[in-house]
Amino acid sequence: MNAPPPDFTDAEVQKEFIGLLEPDFHGLLQRKEVSAVTQARLAYANCKSLSRFNSVADSRVQLRTFAQQTVQLDPAADVMEVAALVDAWEAAKVRMEVRHKAEAEASSSSLPISLPKVEVQDLVKKFEAAFYKLDDKLTPAASTLELLFDQVENGELKTMYLQQFLSREDAEVEPVGCMLDKSGVLKIKKGYGETKEPTSPEELRHRLRVVAHAFLMCGLKYPQRTIFADLVPQDFLNYVDYLLSDQVMGLKAEDEDGNQISSPSLKLVLSYEHQVRKEMVKKINDGTKVHDALLAARKDVNIKERYFLTPAAMNALTAHKKDRSRSPRADRRSGDKGWNPSRNKGKGKGKSRETSFAGMVQKIAQKHGLRVQVTEMDESLAQAVVLALKSMLSSPSEGGRQESIDGSKRGPEAKMASGRDPGVVENPGKKAKTAGKDSGVSEASEDRVSLDGSRAIKAPEDAVSHKAGSSGVLVTLEESVSREVSSSGAGRAPEVSEKVLPKDGGPGKESTGELGTVDMDWMGRRPLLAYYKGKHRMVHDGGGLCSPGRWPVKCRKAPAGETALAISSVFRREFLKWLLTTGDGGKGVFWKLAGGRAVESPFKSHLGGARAAIDRELMKHGEDPARRGGDRTSEINFRRLRSIGRALGDEDCEFLEEIAADGVSLGVDEEMPRVPGVFEEKLKWAREFTEEDLRQVWAENYSSAEECKEDIWRQVDEEVASGTIMRLSEEEAKEKFGERLAVAALGAVPKELNSDRVRLIHDGSYSVDVNRRIKVRDRMRFPLIDDASAVLLEAEEVAGKGMGGPRATLVYDVKGAHKLIPVKEKDWGLQAFRLPGERRKDGVYVHTRGTFGIASAAYHWQRVAAVAVRSAHRLCGRDLGLLHLLFADDGWMVSVGKYYWKPMLFWLFVLEMMEIPLSWAKVNGGTKVQWIGYDLDADRFEKGISPRKVKWVADWITTHLESGGVMGRNLRSALGRLVFVAGALHHVRPFLGPIFAWSAVLRGGVYAKMPEAVSLLLTYVKKQIEGDPMVKVRAVERQAIEAFRIDAKAEGEKVVIGGWESLGSSDTSEARWFSIELDRRSAPWAFVKGEPFRAIAALELTAVLVAVKLFCVGGLWKGRRAILKLTAFTDNVSNTYVLKKFLTSKFPLSVILLELATQLKSAGLELDLGWVPRDQNTPADSLTNGIFDGFSGSKRIQVDFKDLKWLVLDEPMAKAGELDSEVKLAKTSKEVKDFSGKDTKVKRGETKWKDPW
Repeated sequence: MNAPPPDFTDAEVQKEFIGLLEPDFHGLLQRKEVSAVTQARLAYANCKSLSRFNSVADSRVQLRTFAQQTVQLDPAADVMEVAALVDAWEAAKVRMEVRHKAEAEASSSSLPISLPKVEVQDLVKKFEAAFYKLDDKLTPAASTLELLFDQVENGELKTMYLQQFLSREDAEVEPVGCMLDKSGVLKIKKGYGETKEPTSPEELRHRLRVVAHAFLMCGLKYPQRTIFADLVPQDFLNYVDYLLSDQVMGLKAEDEDGNQISSPSLKLVLSYEHQVRKEMVKKINDGTKVHDALLAARKDVNIKERYFLTPAAMNALTAHKKDRSRSPRADRRSGDKGWNPSRNKGKGKGKSRETSFAGMVQKIAQKHGLRVQVTEMDESLAQAVVLALKSMLSSPSEGGRQESIDGSKRGPEAKMASGRDPGVVENPGKKAKTAGKDSGVSEASEDRVSLDGSRAIKAPEDAVSHKAGSSGVLVTLEESVSREVSSSGAGRAPEVSEKVLPKDGGPGKESTGELGTVDMDWMGRRPLLAYYKGKHRMVHDGGGLCSPGRWPVKCRKAPAGETALAISSVFRREFLKWLLTTGDGGKGVFWKLAGGRAVESPFKSHLGGARAAIDRELMKHGEDPARRGGDRTSEINFRRLRSIGRALGDEDCEFLEEIAADGVSLGVDEEMPRVPGVFEEKLKWAREFTEEDLRQVWAENYSSAEECKEDIWRQVDEEVASGTIMRLSEEEAKEKFGERLAVAALGAVPKELNSDRVRLIHDGSYSVDVNRRIKVRDRMRFPLIDDASAVLLEAEEVAGKGMGGPRATLVYDVKGAHKLIPVKEKDWGLQAFRLPGERRKDGVYVHTRGTFGIASAAYHWQRVAAVAVRSAHRLCGRDLGLLHLLFADDGWMVSVGKYYWKPMLFWLFVLEMMEIPLSWAKVNGGTKVQWIGYDLDADRFEKGISPRKVKWVADWITTHLESGGVMGRNLRSALGRLVFVAGALHHVRPFLGPIFAWSAVLRGGVYAKMPEAVSLLLTYVKKQIEGDPMVKVRAVERQAIEAFRIDAKAEGEKVVIGGWESLGSSDTSEARWFSIELDRRSAPWAFVKGEPFRAIAALELTAVLVAVKLFCVGGLWKGRRAILKLTAFTDNVSNTYVLKKFLTSKFPLSVILLELATQLKSAGLELDLGWVPRDQNTPADSLTNGIFDGFSGSKRIQVDFKDLKWLVLDEPMAKAGELDSEVKLAKTSKEVKDFSGKDTKVKRGETKWKDPW
């Protein structure tokens, strides 16, 4: 039975329920004079907020109904009360619209959502009711709470600096900023300021209390979040007391006589405090409660040792030295007459160095006649060490010795010393010895370095060679490496971000599955960056957004957790067993593969045992890697791949179980999957979609299939025998698939010239209406030549750091990639075809696997391949890590280091364990390879095109220059190949613009005489390609300098260009500058369109060209990437895009661009063409107006435009004008259009196999 409603006329009842209303809602009701009774009834009806009140009705009529039925207001008797409620509802509606708009703008601008003042005030009241009263000095500012609340709502806290925790007193005047919205309107936005860093212990105490109150208010706002449960002010007060106690701030260093020589600086304490809160935030993000996370971070000995004790000891030593006299006498020890420096080991080296914790303990023990051994290691690595050592040392070879991956020899099986450091392995009866210097130390900050100068290895392959029977595996670091490792995680958070990865972005974190921001410099580490169309972006490696391969090897996260470590260990153990059978550590096998002499897998004899061992280990951890009786037949073991992915914590591997059991859906008339953690969202499609009902379609084959019918018959028969194609009679096909039977036209493209193998092309787009029903929602990103450049740059950096000079590269091809993915039986009829020729009546054939020509086939393969790529990277870890790109089914690997071949062999071994078939005859490598058509040189770190392609281009151009003409379709085909060439040889690209313009008006079936401009440009292209077919990859600075600003002016017949060398400064008095007037004699092309202002874009680019040529002489920015700023004009802002694309067909802009490209290549420059409003470019504008105030006359570069010497400009400019006129005539003349004749297209792929290059 329901309880009767309360008596709302009772004042106490009213007060109780009105107190439940949110402050802003209560304030609105008060202003609109809604009675206390009605307010209480609203709260009783659970309508407590503005948003809820706004949602109770869509119209006034509905609100009146709500007032009558829910609030118990009589429309006749309570007219004025109902009117007040309607008035309040209207106001609430307006407020919510404004609030939603503000929240949307904040979200799109990646800004925190503003908090209403009443909500902040309400939080303060709740805090004071729960704990104690706050004044403005200790109350967090609204901007601070907004930042913190935004992190909580996004599901990931970030470590904020103390300066970001502002109090109300700090933020009396809230900072404001401005931004341009998408429409170009300037809008005012709220800013987020910082206060000063604490300069005394009391200021630190005060600031941390503000931090505490901010977190406590988070708990009050989000009481449902378990991380804030049990949090009280005392948790933070205890933390403050700890920092200011003798354990940290009050710690003192004394000499042997008891004199204080040093105490920690406040700066050091602040640095340590930040690292403690950073660890706290990390634990909170892992699900730990705030008060537990803070306590655990405070007690973390590793953090205290690394960020406080060691720096404090070093500071003490430095301070002690500063107090000593610089006199040579003062360096002598008291009482020594002839002190020899060589006898003194020094304080900074060895286990007993005075600045180490271990050394201090040993020194104290010696005073008391005791002997102690202090060994330190990060507990988080202990499990990894144990598992790795057990797996590597469990199977001695015949001679009692065992070879590790790095070539070192292992003695008899060792055992772990009881109660000792798990990083030290001892043989019975032997004394521990240091193994020697480390030759391949990982630079990741996760590698803990103990204070005695040593580190315990994560896996035996990290160690150097040592003799059989040596009892220890403890590696001493080189001093320079030790400094690098210990400082690799220091520094402020990065400033530059880019939307490329799942939210946390760092290589040591897990993906959240949502797109967000990633730090481009993640605690001093940078992802692999490609420079593409004027911008930096993270590389695409074929493994998806969350692929470890998008980061340098040294920054990748090692497998974590018992299962991942165990699986990684068994992979390595089985690989090591195979290595031992090669006799030379696999080096000979690698060079056999690199030489293209392999015909089958080099692991063939070892596959069965290795796969069985991996399956057994997976089953121990609850996985099910074995194929099942009812599974679809496929070369890939999808269940094992899924199990490996799950064991390693892969972000997207569960779908593999469905593929194993049933296959994939093509996506016809059903929604395709969306995987935001792996792929970006696809927003544009090349085709229009249809919603018409499916119906049976029977299409005729293309002529290319008829021409290759015998090859097609043989190939289809082979696939029928293997089960990838099924044959049905027409009646069976109609009965089985009904309206989902689409018999498509079949085409064929020879795989190679004179080859009897053809690639079957299933036309799912035009002959049947299948692809218009498939909407792939994930955007596939394949690596380009720019990504390959980034890989070569990283390889060069690693090789140059002394981490290992030798390097090699290897390419491989996945055999029949699309045909590896089974398709669900219900969709087989959508992949139907008939054989060409006489066997047309053999019946209907259906593909049971993915096939070329279906829109979703590439996506399904890419998703599977991405799992394999990510898993392989995680199994490789850092010690066997390599650089890898996968374009569809073509893989490319680069490895640097003394044992460069082992990571690449291990990668292929992993693919074999997943049963991904490779075309072993196509595997090749060395220091130079061809991949996706480009030549990549890992020895010289160059990219380009092969001599064969250079010869084809040169012969084609020479042949057509000699004949004087070209067929339209042949020119277009050649242009396609030249664009491909320009992908690697970027400076060639501008030369193609005018040729494209002429090709656009030339019909395919017409043989036309080449204009002189086209002949001249092709000559230049030939010269450029023959002269530099390979170019050195070069890093482009992300933080570029602003080199200079320019402007151009055209009024009537007067044309002036000007510019000044800004070098990022606004001071013009010391800047070099120029102001040049152009006329019809010096620049006739500027008047080709009549009035010069019609060519203003070309004039602006001319000013850029002149600036590059003049300022490059003696310029501080020569050899660097420079940013140029341009005055804005409605018809020339596009110049910024011209330089990014490096291509335009417009005259005279195209000719100016090709000269600029040549000058830039000669000067070693990259340009980002920026845009600024005219009122921000007044100095350059003044130079075009003849106003030289503020500029020094001695800094002017006096030059006449006609006296400037150009590399390619003069002759093409004269000829290109004629070409431009011819193109315009062809576009407008009816006679020319009629003469062009009927266009004939080149068959797709025809040039590839008829005229290979």
